[in-house]
Amino acid sequence: MKSIKILLLFVLLVTCNCWSQAKREELLEAAKQNAYKEDFTAAIRYYDTIISLYPNEPTAYYERGILKANALDYKGSITDFTRQIKQDATVADYFFLRGISRDKLKQHQAAIADFTLAIRLEPLNSDAYELRGVNKAALNQFEAAEKDFTLAIQKRLDNAKAYADRAELEFRKKQYQLALQDCAQALAYDSAQPKALQIKEKTNAYLSHKKAGRIK
Repeated sequence: MKSIKILLLFVLLVTCNCWSQAKREELLEAAKQNAYKEDFTAAIRYYDTIISLYPNEPTAYYERGILKANALDYKGSITDFTRQIKQDATVADYFFLRGISRDKLKQHQAAIADFTLAIRLEPLNSDAYELRGVNKAALNQFEAAEKDFTLAIQKRLDNAKAYADRAELEFRKKQYQLALQDCAQALAYDSAQPKALQIKEKTNAYLSHKKAGRIK
């Protein structure tokens, strides 16, 4: 009789575990489908349920943080990325995405710190250098920003945004030919890169005006 009770208990535990696993997968799939449809609010609700039922779900906070960032809830995404980092501080993407949310909120020093940690974990992350440079430029750390844009280009030669960012600093320093060269590089990789088009137009307009003044 005792062995039968033990067997029944084992069957019950296995059945419960299978149901729990099926429910978890159902919720994750529903969240994924809503995210695909860009119904971020619904997808976030599913993750709320997942986290409440399965608090040890490995990357739930990270995935909910991405959804919150897409829903423009940057404060909420920062909270979720921070929770994910507390569970595992070895993944560059967690710091990188938290840095993007902090950048959106103009938390420049905090964003720089996150991009630095992302770079430490993933030294070839060109976008992390570029975004760290953007935040340094926002704090008027122009020399440090330019170094980061150059590093971003060295890590990935087709980083059009980094060329455009560097061109903007060169325009500020009145290095007009260098600015035009970087705009040309940016537009070679992305013909619609907005900042490169803007800096190119401004630089050419300034040089044309200066030339016309000399002719007169």
